[in-house]
Amino acid sequence: LVIDADKSTALGFSSINMWFREEKLTTDPKRLHQHFPIAEKESYKWIEATEQSSTLLQDAARITIIADRESDIYDMLVGDYGSKVDLLLRCSKNRKLNTGIYLNEYLNSLPIMHKYQLKVRGDIRKNIAERVAQMEVKWSKVTLSKPKNCKGNTQPKTKEVTIVEAKENK
Repeated sequence: LVIDADKSTALGFSSINMWFREEKLTTDPKRLHQHFPIAEKESYKWIEATEQSSTLLQDAARITIIADRESDIYDMLVGDYGSKVDLLLRCSKNRKLNTGIYLNEYLNSLPIMHKYQLKVRGDIRKNIAERVAQMEVKWSKVTLSKPKNCKGNTQPKTKEVTIVEAKENK
């Protein structure tokens, strides 16, 4: 979905890919996706959509790709989408850092850098009352190490990224 950041207006879609998953048993050896090149995996849709969007929107001042957990792919993180493209991905993997520790351990060691309140709407269908969540935010630059299961020689051995953790203090 393309949104004009200045006008807060939806402009349309920058990439649409219709696909379906064939029904096969999970024991089918052909489903051992970790052995496939990234372009043959279902998750390639995230990389493809980012490439298509950055090409289509090349005249935009800035492009921010926002993607869900299944886009947390090393190949996606190290892709070359141009200098105007930023990725905001929801993390799903506890990645190893170049220091040898893992991302979650590093995040746990960081101090809370900001706190704010977030109004959470209720849902009468689920009998959930409206409330105010107490949020805590941490952030840092880190250098990710290339995962051992990442196939191919074209990806860099490390990738510097900025991580942000926002979570509710319960």
